[in-house]
Amino acid sequence: MFQFVTDPKSRYSIAEQVQMGIEGGCKWIQIDLDTANAADARDIVQQCAEMCRGAMVILSVEDREDVARDTAIHGVHITDSTRSAAALREQLGAEAMIGITLDNAAAILDLRRKDIDYVSLPADMSDADAKAVIDAVRAEGFDIPIVVTGASADTLINKIATTGASGVRGGQLLVHTDDPAGAIAAFTAKLTPTR
Repeated sequence: MFQFVTDPKSRYSIAEQVQMGIEGGCKWIQIDLDTANAADARDIVQQCAEMCRGAMVILSVEDREDVARDTAIHGVHITDSTRSAAALREQLGAEAMIGITLDNAAAILDLRRKDIDYVSLPADMSDADAKAVIDAVRAEGFDIPIVVTGASADTLINKIATTGASGVRGGQLLVHTDDPAGAIAAFTAKLTPTR
C-alpha cells in the first residue's frame, strides 16, 4: 500500500499534485490542506475527488473530517491521537476509511476496541523503533495495517524493507522533482516488488 500525501508547500497546486499522483499510478492519495479555510478546502477536495473517482483512486484528507464528510470522499487520516475514534466514525459513517498516527504499541493495541482502519507511525520514528512497535502489535495477534511515514522515496523504501510495515504513507518530496508523475511512477514500481 502506498498512500501518496500531497505537499501544501509545493510549487504545484493540490489538484496538480493529485493529477500527477494519478498519472504516476497511485491508488490512494491523501490531501494535506495545511491551513486552508473550510470553503477553499471543500472546493479543492471536490475538484480532486472528481479526478480520483474517474481514475478509481482512493482519496482521503488529513485532519479535516468536516471536509471528508461534506465532500463524500473515502476518508480521513488523523494526526492527533487524542481524537475520539467513536466520534469520527459517527461523523463519517461506517463506510469511511479512518487512519490515525500513533507512536506506541499500547495505543495501537487499544484500537482493537475501536473502529479505526489503519495506523501510521510518525515520520520521525526510527526504523528500529518502528519494527519494535510492529512486532509487539503482531505478537498480540492484532493484524491492523500499520504503515510507515516519510517524505522521500529512499526513506520509504528503506522503512518498509526494515520494519515489516503493511505499507507506506508520504512521498511529498516526489513533487519537488523535475518530473513528479515520473518520480511517483518510478517509486510505485520500486515499492511493488517489496511488498
